[in-house]
Amino acid sequence: MSNLPYTRSNIRQWARETLRGIFEAPMTPITADFQLDEAGIHHNIEKYLDLGVEGLVTGGNLSEGWNMTPDEWKRCHAVYAEAARGKAELFTIILDSSPRIAVEKLNYVQSLGFTGAEIMNPPFGLVTEQDGIDYFKYISDHSDMAIVVYRSPSSGRLLSHATIAEIMKLPTVVGMKQGSLRAETVYLREVCPEDSLVMQPLEWDFMHDLWRGGVPCMFANYVYTIYGKKREMLRSYMNDAVAGNWKRGWDTFHALRPVQVAIDKSHSTSLDIDQVGSYVRANTIVKAWFEAVGFKAGPPLPPLQQVSAAVREQVQQTAREIGVI
Repeated sequence: MSNLPYTRSNIRQWARETLRGIFEAPMTPITADFQLDEAGIHHNIEKYLDLGVEGLVTGGNLSEGWNMTPDEWKRCHAVYAEAARGKAELFTIILDSSPRIAVEKLNYVQSLGFTGAEIMNPPFGLVTEQDGIDYFKYISDHSDMAIVVYRSPSSGRLLSHATIAEIMKLPTVVGMKQGSLRAETVYLREVCPEDSLVMQPLEWDFMHDLWRGGVPCMFANYVYTIYGKKREMLRSYMNDAVAGNWKRGWDTFHALRPVQVAIDKSHSTSLDIDQVGSYVRANTIVKAWFEAVGFKAGPPLPPLQQVSAAVREQVQQTAREIGVI
């Protein structure tokens, strides 16, 4: 008997009604001896629940799911489920090249009460366009869990628009997180099935996408967390866009730009996606931002190195200057 809150016949309706608002990607707190900080996870989830986030999306790059042992990955998800207590939708993120491992993970998190998964197209081995279709078809054939495809250069290949449109036809694929150019988001919304959710995860493009008919869901990003005292400005302009209050929404969006620009500049010291297609090293400074706004983070898992005390102090100073703390 499935414990999912939908069936294959109404999964897309469920997704349209559920994937709205803030679905934040939490960091996984780590202790000084590189163990899961379970108390820290509970601390962070309580803060998210107090903030009223609609969902949490864990297990991926930001939460260091790619760098955990299988047992750590499972335990981490179990603790998130314990801490959330059914008060927020829970999604996992799958970054595995094997669809068989992906299905095994989906079955496990479904047993914990998770209701969906963001899945990146495989970064190794299955690299052709047809491979991408076959990968997601295997998962859809073997799991009833709702899937959000992650289209990102970090996978090593951006699947074509035509391939994504085919994947979006699979019965359990409810949408996609569109991690490339803003203009592509608009086009993909046109070529994908009408009831697919094509979501723009980059906050600096989010209001523009809402203006073009985008989905009012900030999905699997972390800026709502690190915007601190300014975070409700994001929710405000999103709500205004939904209500058609465009003048006020755009004014709030533009008023938030100094915060986004300062944080983006801070991240640029470690963000290397333009050179090597990866942004995992940016996590080291993002952890400093999480701690600046009162969340638990700790060091990154090896081989990543924690940023220096001087960088952490600079993050604190910047956070004070832009008013997020």
